[in-house]
Amino acid sequence: MCAGGVKLGSNSRPSSGSFHVGITHPLQAHVSLEKADCCYPDRNIVTCPEYTDCPLHQQKLIGDLRTRRSVEHLFRATNAMISSEQIRLATTNDALCIGQMSRDFIESGLGWSWTPSRVLRAIDDKSSNVVVADEGSEVIGFAVMQYFDAESHLDLFGVHPNYRRKGVGTRMIRWLEKTALVNGSGVVYLETRLRNREAREFYKSLGYRVVQRVPGYYKGRESAIRMGHDLWSGVPLV
Repeated sequence: MCAGGVKLGSNSRPSSGSFHVGITHPLQAHVSLEKADCCYPDRNIVTCPEYTDCPLHQQKLIGDLRTRRSVEHLFRATNAMISSEQIRLATTNDALCIGQMSRDFIESGLGWSWTPSRVLRAIDDKSSNVVVADEGSEVIGFAVMQYFDAESHLDLFGVHPNYRRKGVGTRMIRWLEKTALVNGSGVVYLETRLRNREAREFYKSLGYRVVQRVPGYYKGRESAIRMGHDLWSGVPLV
């Protein structure tokens, strides 16, 4: 756990100011929100409990939710799940903290791959989202998701040991999965260490299934288990 806002550069821009589906990130603008249409006449995106698995609403996620207003409602619905921690897009000032936490809690024994400079590149990459979970002024969780045409890949994910088993990781994953749906991705893939049974069980509880074993995935030092989650399978993203 480390304090957010450790300055690495001359500014602190969040992901080049974009939500990586070609839309200005809604949490950076203080705007009044209007009701968005929903497949149920008496609901909207904020109140509809089925907007992630309703077939009619899925069409809206891929179509209508490409507009700024609808994405703002999506974030409002997602943030309703957040408890004392806040999930947000990372800024350049978070890169050092994310890199250090990855080195200490995720990449131990593998060599430091997600250095602050690599995190900075991911923050600036319009095909990726880098997010953090804050508890007060402390960064307690982080994730990097990369988006492709029909699928997404969770490149990096971690929660400080003091905040595990408290729902922080689950809320971050769901945040990213809903973003993937907006981007049109139907499947999310990830890799975890072969020996990390605890991580596999966590992902399984969220709907992920083992796809394959990848020998020597981590710089030839350790094998990985690749897992995937079909976001269109009807499993509610709660």
